[in-house]
Amino acid sequence: TGTNTIFRISKWRLPSVEIAKKAIIAKSVTEIHWLATKKAPYDTGLLRKSLAMHITSTYGKVGSNQKYAKIQEFGWVIRPKKKKLLAWKLKGGGWAFARRVRIKAQPYLIPAFESVTKKLWNIIISEINKTTK
Repeated sequence: TGTNTIFRISKWRLPSVEIAKKAIIAKSVTEIHWLATKKAPYDTGLLRKSLAMHITSTYGKVGSNQKYAKIQEFGWVIRPKKKKLLAWKLKGGGWAFARRVRIKAQPYLIPAFESVTKKLWNIIISEINKTTK
């Protein structure tokens, strides 16, 4: 019957679809990791070195275990907890005071993700074509 034919076709194609899915995830996550590493702010190099990726057959992750990674990506405002002003010692001597210190966002991970998502259809088509040949 027609149902059995559809089932057989689906069952026959499933391994190539799974292979393509794994390849799409791996290729996308690898490219996000590479772009994020290039775009990450550089001072000591610790943030760039800490960027890691994890890929399984169903998902992929890119991120950092550094506490300040989120601050670099989104920015932050530091305010005093108990006093009216923040105070810190300057390199040349003397002190600086402020009611708050704004750390400007330096996005690296979201732009990398957005860049790869723009190319995602090309990656999908390319990997499906590879596995169905």
